Amino acid sequence: MNNNIPLFWNVWIFGLTLIVLVGLVILLHFTRKMKGDGEPNKTTGHVFDGIEEYNNPLPKWWLYLFYGTIIYGLGYFAYYGYASFSGLTSWSSASQLQEEQAEYDAEFGPVFDKYFKMSLDEFISDENTAPEQLAENERALAMGEQIFRNNCVICHGVDKTGQSAYGFPNLTDDDWLHGSSAEQIEKTIQNGRRGVMPAQKDILSNEQIKQVTEYVLTLSENDQIADLELAEKGQELFKSNCAICHGMDGKGSIDFGSANLTDDIWLFNNPNLQLREDINFTVKFGRNSQMPAWKNIIGEKKAHLAAAYIYSESLK
Repeated sequence: MNNNIPLFWNVWIFGLTLIVLVGLVILLHFTRKMKGDGEPNKTTGHVFDGIEEYNNPLPKWWLYLFYGTIIYGLGYFAYYGYASFSGLTSWSSASQLQEEQAEYDAEFGPVFDKYFKMSLDEFISDENTAPEQLAENERALAMGEQIFRNNCVICHGVDKTGQSAYGFPNLTDDDWLHGSSAEQIEKTIQNGRRGVMPAQKDILSNEQIKQVTEYVLTLSENDQIADLELAEKGQELFKSNCAICHGMDGKGSIDFGSANLTDDIWLFNNPNLQLREDINFTVKFGRNSQMPAWKNIIGEKKAHLAAAYIYSESLK
């Protein structure tokens, strides 16, 4: 019995399961042969959707198969047990998982330990090896790629472009909100990131938001589609409301994780909207995005390898 479950529920689960199984046996026993009126292929009179129900006995093969499933159920019940009874083998999915994890750690633990000690971007060596960095170790990068595929592609895509969904960063370009160094990438994976662009709709009027939008278009060298007259008015509003995060030059800040507005790379770029509409929506309603911390999910050593893989890809 599981001491974490009250005795009542142990008895309830055990008793109810047995009652159902015994009840099925009794039901089959008394219904396996039903006395008819002697006429073959006699119907019961029950008709549904043009289909008549015949009063024929159950086929022997079906009856024996049903008995077999009940016997199998009793055997399975006794062998594996249930939530509160460990069964004859004391097996549980949790214990099997722990055993497999222990075997995995015993086999691959030393490999992860070795790579965890290696620097992502600085060459290191010991007495037995030539200087090497993790971002150039083929086996380590293959492991890092597999970790990435198992955990990261749902957001960033297999090709790492972030096109699997709207608003996920492209890891193949030169635009990194929190920095592209090996140390910064690993920090992002380990601890996660949270990006918040505050909504300006309660601070600026709709007309002022239009003016800021036009100015942002000129920052990204989209002057050909910008209304320069509105952009000139939006410049002062940008300085007083947006520059604290994006900087006076609009190039953003790694410390804040604020976007560079001058490179024409947009995290929230809806293909169904024009760029002006996207920017206007962002200024008006803000944005809120989060990169989960993976340190407590996959562990520091696997996160280290994933960072090595992503960093190596950024060097290509």
